[in-house]
Amino acid sequence: MCEIVDYSIVCYVLKPIFLAAGNLSKADRELIVVATSAHNHCLYCVISHSALHRIYSKKPGLADQVCIFAHTHTH
Repeated sequence: MCEIVDYSIVCYVLKPIFLAAGNLSKADRELIVVATSAHNHCLYCVISHSALHRIYSKKPGLADQVCIFAHTHTH
């Protein structure tokens, strides 16, 4: 499970980003959450948000590439 215990912290941090960047597509927003989830080592979140990104973007491999990059560049 996630290393972050309080999910409200994640929402508190990401919500202003999403609201400030009002022209982000649903796919872009999900990709941000995929990258954040991969960095936090939350497999459940990576899987669920990757699935949503695939649906919204029609680019099945992009979320996987982000996960691999995050995994290889995280300490």
